[in-house]
Amino acid sequence: MEEMINKLVENIYGNFVEDGEFTDFKETNKAFDEVSKYFKSEAKCVDISEELEKNTFALGAAFEKQGFIYGFKKAMEIFEREAV
Repeated sequence: MEEMINKLVENIYGNFVEDGEFTDFKETNKAFDEVSKYFKSEAKCVDISEELEKNTFALGAAFEKQGFIYGFKKAMEIFEREAV
């Protein structure tokens, strides 16, 4: 059952992102710009800035997906408990 629920939530997340319902908040864009600017301005990061930026934002995306999935599952738990 847990595996089925996980697949369902993954599907919901995928549809949410693919359908374009997902847009960044102003705070997210600001943070992205600040990190990118830092990577490109720091002498020690210049040679690796693209790789560093790519990996940093991949990590952020993984945390975001994880947060969505845990949050969605928790919301469904609460809904199920409160709806009865």
